[in-house]
Amino acid sequence: MRWHSINVQCPHCWELQDVMVDPMQRGGFVQDCEVCCHPIRFTPFVDEDGDVIGLETEPES
Repeated sequence: MRWHSINVQCPHCWELQDVMVDPMQRGGFVQDCEVCCHPIRFTPFVDEDGDVIGLETEPES
């Protein structure tokens, strides 16, 4: 499996940024926004072929 670059919008500052996603990542991960430095929880959606088809973002408290 290869990593995927997904363009997402920060739920804190609304800036767009690219996030590298490992399709083997299970259950999501937390990463700071590259612009405002607030933490974001990412939940990847992977299809049966192992390709990342979406990425949910939400503020991490």
